[in-house]
Amino acid sequence: MHSSHDTPALRRIRRLFLPEGSRRYRRYRRARGLPPGRPSQPPRLIAVVAFHNERRHLPQLLDNIAPMFDGIVMLDDGSTDDGASIVSAHPAVSEVLSLPARTPHTWDEQGNHRLLVEAAGRHGADWIMAVDADERLEIDFRERALAEIRRADREGHLAYWVAFRELWDDPMQYR
Repeated sequence: MHSSHDTPALRRIRRLFLPEGSRRYRRYRRARGLPPGRPSQPPRLIAVVAFHNERRHLPQLLDNIAPMFDGIVMLDDGSTDDGASIVSAHPAVSEVLSLPARTPHTWDEQGNHRLLVEAAGRHGADWIMAVDADERLEIDFRERALAEIRRADREGHLAYWVAFRELWDDPMQYR
């Protein structure tokens, strides 16, 4: 039984942002008196990356984020370089999604987001982090993220927005 505020569109959005089986999904179900999803386990952090002709950035990106996440989902948005082969060969990449090349290339931000979140859900994501191919994360990112996740659990938060700073030549110089 669904409440009058529980429309098919809202259920679809909840599925996108609360992957089935995730801790957030189980808490959402418990709060509504529904049976829980899978048993509790440590939070799974999944990185999602959409890229288009980013071959030059992908090896360093994957080396940077692989130790920090439990899986990586990549979306090749119609690249014409060999970026897809680079990500497919990396052992930390859980899944590679591919869209056909098109001319002119245009981003479908909403469609790409949906594909990436659904794929992260298939890989058991409790938390999903979107990363651009030219971004790098600090060395202690995972520990800091897990501390924030524990705080989110205590305070009942379902999502966070993270601000990135572009560093230039020095860890204390950013724009």
